[in-house]
Amino acid sequence: MKRWFINIGFTFIDIQIGSSERLFDVKNIVFDNDALLSLNTIWPYLLLISLILVIYSIYFICRNTSKSVSLFILTLILLTPITLIIPDLISGGQRSTIPRYFIPTYLGIQISVAYLLATNLTNFSNQIQYKFWQIVTVTLISVGVISCGISSQAETWWHKYSSYYDPQVAKIINQTNNPLVISNHSLRLASLSYLLNPQVKFQFVEVGDIPEIPDGFSHVFIFRPEWSLISGLETQENSPLELVHNSGELWILK
Repeated sequence: MKRWFINIGFTFIDIQIGSSERLFDVKNIVFDNDALLSLNTIWPYLLLISLILVIYSIYFICRNTSKSVSLFILTLILLTPITLIIPDLISGGQRSTIPRYFIPTYLGIQISVAYLLATNLTNFSNQIQYKFWQIVTVTLISVGVISCGISSQAETWWHKYSSYYDPQVAKIINQTNNPLVISNHSLRLASLSYLLNPQVKFQFVEVGDIPEIPDGFSHVFIFRPEWSLISGLETQENSPLELVHNSGELWILK
Protein backbone atom coordinates (compact mmCIF):
# COMPACT_ATOMS: atom_id res chain seq x y z
CA MET A 1 0.00 0.00 0.00
CA LYS A 2 2.82 2.40 0.86
CA ARG A 3 4.45 1.91 -2.53
CA TRP A 4 1.16 2.52 -4.33
CA PHE A 5 0.73 5.66 -2.23
CA ILE A 6 4.21 6.89 -3.18
CA ASN A 7 3.64 6.13 -6.86
CA ILE A 8 0.48 8.24 -6.98
CA GLY A 9 2.36 11.11 -5.35
CA PHE A 10 4.98 10.97 -8.11
CA THR A 11 2.37 12.36 -10.48
CA PHE A 12 2.90 15.84 -9.07
CA ILE A 13 5.88 15.85 -6.72
CA ASP A 14 8.89 13.55 -6.71
CA ILE A 15 9.67 12.78 -3.07
CA GLN A 16 13.10 11.47 -4.06
CA ILE A 17 14.19 15.11 -3.70
CA GLY A 18 13.74 14.62 0.04
CA SER A 19 15.89 11.49 0.32
CA SER A 20 19.48 10.63 -0.58
CA GLU A 21 18.67 6.91 -0.47
CA ARG A 22 16.61 4.95 -2.98
CA LEU A 23 12.92 4.95 -2.15
CA PHE A 24 12.50 1.20 -2.53
CA ASP A 25 14.20 -1.84 -4.01
CA VAL A 26 12.03 -3.93 -6.32
CA LYS A 27 14.30 -6.91 -5.66
CA ASN A 28 13.26 -6.92 -2.03
CA ILE A 29 9.72 -7.89 -1.07
CA VAL A 30 10.35 -6.81 2.54
CA PHE A 31 8.59 -3.47 2.26
CA ASP A 32 9.87 -2.34 5.68
CA ASN A 33 13.17 -1.59 3.94
CA ASP A 34 11.52 1.12 1.86
CA ALA A 35 12.15 4.80 2.48
CA LEU A 36 10.16 5.67 5.57
CA LEU A 37 7.26 8.09 5.32
CA SER A 38 7.83 9.42 8.81
CA LEU A 39 5.10 11.62 10.23
CA ASN A 40 7.87 13.93 11.41
CA THR A 41 8.53 14.96 7.80
CA ILE A 42 6.43 16.90 5.33
CA TRP A 43 6.35 14.16 2.67
CA PRO A 44 3.44 12.00 3.91
CA TYR A 45 1.26 15.08 4.21
CA LEU A 46 2.14 16.25 0.70
CA LEU A 47 1.34 12.80 -0.65
CA LEU A 48 -1.96 12.79 1.24
CA ILE A 49 -2.88 16.16 -0.28
CA SER A 50 -1.99 14.80 -3.73
CA LEU A 51 -4.20 11.76 -3.16
CA ILE A 52 -7.13 13.92 -2.05
CA LEU A 53 -6.69 16.14 -5.11
CA VAL A 54 -6.66 13.11 -7.42
CA ILE A 55 -9.78 11.60 -5.87
CA TYR A 56 -11.64 14.90 -6.00
CA SER A 57 -10.64 15.53 -9.62
CA ILE A 58 -12.00 12.12 -10.63
CA TYR A 59 -15.24 12.83 -8.76
CA PHE A 60 -15.43 16.27 -10.38
CA ILE A 61 -14.93 14.99 -13.90
CA CYS A 62 -17.54 12.25 -13.40
CA ARG A 63 -20.06 14.82 -12.15
CA ASN A 64 -19.45 17.47 -14.79
CA THR A 65 -18.72 15.65 -18.05
CA SER A 66 -20.52 13.24 -20.31
CA LYS A 67 -20.58 9.53 -19.58
CA SER A 68 -18.22 8.77 -22.47
CA VAL A 69 -15.62 11.27 -21.22
CA SER A 70 -15.71 10.10 -17.62
CA LEU A 71 -15.61 6.46 -18.73
CA PHE A 72 -12.53 7.17 -20.85
CA ILE A 73 -10.74 8.81 -17.92
CA LEU A 74 -11.70 6.04 -15.50
CA THR A 75 -10.53 3.38 -17.94
CA LEU A 76 -7.25 5.19 -18.47
CA ILE A 77 -6.66 5.47 -14.72
CA LEU A 78 -7.94 2.09 -13.49
CA LEU A 79 -7.31 -0.48 -16.22
CA THR A 80 -3.55 -0.79 -15.76
CA PRO A 81 -3.62 -1.00 -11.93
CA ILE A 82 -6.36 -3.63 -12.00
CA THR A 83 -4.49 -5.84 -14.48
CA LEU A 84 -1.34 -5.64 -12.35
CA ILE A 85 -2.68 -5.64 -8.80
CA ILE A 86 -4.96 -8.69 -9.18
CA PRO A 87 -2.14 -11.06 -10.32
CA ASP A 88 0.08 -9.71 -7.51
CA LEU A 89 -2.62 -10.45 -4.93
CA ILE A 90 -3.34 -13.92 -6.33
CA SER A 91 0.12 -15.27 -7.14
CA GLY A 92 2.40 -12.82 -5.36
CA GLY A 93 4.85 -10.37 -6.85
CA GLN A 94 5.32 -6.63 -7.01
CA ARG A 95 4.63 -5.65 -10.59
CA SER A 96 1.98 -3.25 -9.34
CA THR A 97 4.61 -1.29 -7.39
CA ILE A 98 6.76 -0.40 -10.43
CA PRO A 99 5.84 3.13 -11.57
CA ARG A 100 6.90 2.83 -15.22
CA TYR A 101 4.03 0.41 -15.83
CA PHE A 102 1.56 3.10 -14.79
CA ILE A 103 2.15 5.73 -17.47
CA PRO A 104 -1.48 5.46 -18.73
CA THR A 105 -2.67 5.92 -15.14
CA TYR A 106 -0.48 8.99 -14.64
CA LEU A 107 -1.75 10.44 -17.91
CA GLY A 108 -5.36 9.91 -16.86
CA ILE A 109 -4.72 11.53 -13.48
CA GLN A 110 -3.06 14.54 -15.08
CA ILE A 111 -5.93 14.98 -17.54
CA SER A 112 -8.43 14.73 -14.70
CA VAL A 113 -6.62 17.27 -12.51
CA ALA A 114 -6.02 19.57 -15.48
CA TYR A 115 -9.76 19.58 -16.23
CA LEU A 116 -10.53 20.36 -12.59
CA LEU A 117 -8.10 23.29 -12.54
CA ALA A 118 -9.08 24.67 -15.94
CA THR A 119 -12.78 24.58 -15.10
CA ASN A 120 -12.35 26.37 -11.79
CA LEU A 121 -9.90 28.93 -13.18
CA THR A 122 -12.48 30.05 -15.72
CA ASN A 123 -15.20 30.45 -13.11
CA PHE A 124 -15.09 34.05 -11.87
CA SER A 125 -18.41 34.02 -10.02
CA ASN A 126 -16.81 33.08 -6.70
CA GLN A 127 -13.61 35.02 -6.10
CA ILE A 128 -12.62 33.02 -3.02
CA GLN A 129 -12.78 29.72 -4.91
CA TYR A 130 -11.03 31.32 -7.87
CA LYS A 131 -8.12 32.47 -5.68
CA PHE A 132 -7.93 29.04 -4.04
CA TRP A 133 -7.62 27.23 -7.36
CA GLN A 134 -5.08 29.79 -8.53
CA ILE A 135 -2.92 28.90 -5.53
CA VAL A 136 -3.37 25.18 -6.17
CA THR A 137 -2.37 25.57 -9.82
CA VAL A 138 0.71 27.66 -9.07
CA THR A 139 1.75 25.23 -6.32
CA LEU A 140 1.43 22.16 -8.56
CA ILE A 141 3.40 23.78 -11.37
CA SER A 142 6.07 25.02 -8.96
CA VAL A 143 6.68 21.68 -7.23
CA GLY A 144 6.73 19.97 -10.62
CA VAL A 145 9.36 22.36 -11.96
CA ILE A 146 11.44 22.00 -8.79
CA SER A 147 11.26 18.20 -8.96
CA CYS A 148 12.27 18.16 -12.63
CA GLY A 149 15.08 20.64 -12.04
CA ILE A 150 16.61 18.62 -9.22
CA SER A 151 16.21 15.24 -10.91
CA SER A 152 17.74 16.51 -14.16
CA GLN A 153 21.01 17.24 -12.34
CA ALA A 154 21.12 14.04 -10.27
CA GLU A 155 23.49 11.20 -11.10
CA THR A 156 20.90 8.63 -10.09
CA TRP A 157 17.18 8.57 -9.26
CA TRP A 158 14.46 6.34 -7.86
CA HIS A 159 13.53 4.77 -11.21
CA LYS A 160 16.96 3.09 -11.36
CA TYR A 161 15.65 0.71 -8.69
CA SER A 162 18.35 -1.86 -7.90
CA SER A 163 20.84 0.09 -10.05
CA TYR A 164 20.38 3.20 -7.91
CA TYR A 165 23.83 2.85 -6.35
CA ASP A 166 25.74 2.09 -9.57
CA PRO A 167 27.37 5.58 -9.66
CA GLN A 168 28.78 5.00 -6.16
CA VAL A 169 29.97 1.53 -7.16
CA ALA A 170 31.62 2.98 -10.28
CA LYS A 171 33.47 5.60 -8.21
CA ILE A 172 34.97 2.88 -6.02
CA ILE A 173 36.13 0.86 -9.03
CA ASN A 174 37.43 3.90 -10.92
CA GLN A 175 39.70 4.81 -8.00
CA THR A 176 41.83 1.73 -8.74
CA ASN A 177 44.49 1.51 -11.46
CA ASN A 178 43.93 -1.77 -13.29
CA PRO A 179 40.78 -3.50 -12.00
CA LEU A 180 38.87 -6.57 -13.11
CA VAL A 181 35.11 -6.74 -12.54
CA ILE A 182 33.46 -10.17 -12.38
CA SER A 183 29.69 -10.67 -12.37
CA ASN A 184 26.97 -13.27 -12.87
CA HIS A 185 24.64 -10.70 -14.43
CA SER A 186 25.58 -9.55 -17.91
CA LEU A 187 22.88 -6.89 -18.27
CA ARG A 188 23.75 -5.26 -14.93
CA LEU A 189 27.43 -5.42 -15.85
CA ALA A 190 26.74 -3.78 -19.22
CA SER A 191 24.80 -1.00 -17.51
CA LEU A 192 27.63 -0.39 -15.03
CA SER A 193 30.25 -0.35 -17.81
CA TYR A 194 29.02 3.04 -19.08
CA LEU A 195 30.14 4.60 -15.78
CA LEU A 196 33.59 3.00 -15.66
CA ASN A 197 36.96 4.07 -17.00
CA PRO A 198 38.19 2.55 -20.30
CA GLN A 199 40.93 0.50 -18.63
CA VAL A 200 38.46 -1.48 -16.51
CA LYS A 201 38.16 -5.11 -17.69
CA PHE A 202 35.11 -7.33 -17.32
CA GLN A 203 34.50 -11.04 -16.93
CA PHE A 204 31.01 -12.50 -17.16
CA VAL A 205 30.50 -15.80 -15.36
CA GLU A 206 27.55 -18.16 -15.77
CA VAL A 207 25.74 -19.02 -12.55
CA GLY A 208 27.38 -22.07 -11.04
CA ASP A 209 30.75 -21.55 -12.73
CA ILE A 210 33.85 -20.47 -10.81
CA PRO A 211 36.31 -18.54 -13.02
CA GLU A 212 40.07 -18.64 -12.98
CA ILE A 213 41.36 -15.22 -11.93
CA PRO A 214 43.91 -14.00 -14.52
CA ASP A 215 47.12 -12.34 -13.40
CA GLY A 216 48.01 -8.71 -13.94
CA PHE A 217 45.13 -6.94 -12.20
CA SER A 218 45.61 -4.61 -9.26
CA HIS A 219 42.14 -5.26 -7.85
CA VAL A 220 39.48 -7.92 -8.50
CA PHE A 221 35.91 -6.75 -7.86
CA ILE A 222 32.87 -9.02 -7.76
CA PHE A 223 29.68 -7.19 -8.78
CA ARG A 224 26.27 -8.56 -7.83
CA PRO A 225 27.48 -12.13 -7.41
CA GLU A 226 25.40 -15.18 -6.60
CA TRP A 227 26.38 -16.76 -3.30
CA SER A 228 27.78 -19.75 -5.17
CA LEU A 229 30.29 -17.43 -6.85
CA ILE A 230 31.30 -15.83 -3.54
CA SER A 231 31.88 -19.13 -1.74
CA GLY A 232 33.52 -20.69 -4.80
CA LEU A 233 36.03 -17.87 -5.22
CA GLU A 234 36.87 -17.81 -1.52
CA THR A 235 37.58 -21.55 -1.64
CA GLN A 236 39.46 -21.48 -4.94
CA GLU A 237 41.59 -18.43 -4.16
CA ASN A 238 41.93 -19.30 -0.46
CA SER A 239 41.15 -15.67 0.26
CA PRO A 240 38.08 -13.93 1.69
CA LEU A 241 35.85 -11.56 -0.24
CA GLU A 242 35.21 -8.23 1.46
CA LEU A 243 31.93 -6.37 0.96
CA VAL A 244 32.87 -2.81 0.00
CA HIS A 245 29.40 -1.48 -0.90
CA ASN A 246 26.44 -3.24 0.67
CA SER A 247 23.56 -1.66 -1.25
CA GLY A 248 25.48 -1.76 -4.52
CA GLU A 249 26.45 -5.41 -3.95
CA LEU A 250 30.14 -4.85 -4.67
CA TRP A 251 32.78 -7.20 -3.27
CA ILE A 252 36.55 -7.24 -3.56
CA LEU A 253 38.90 -10.22 -3.49
CA LYS A 254 41.52 -9.62 -0.81
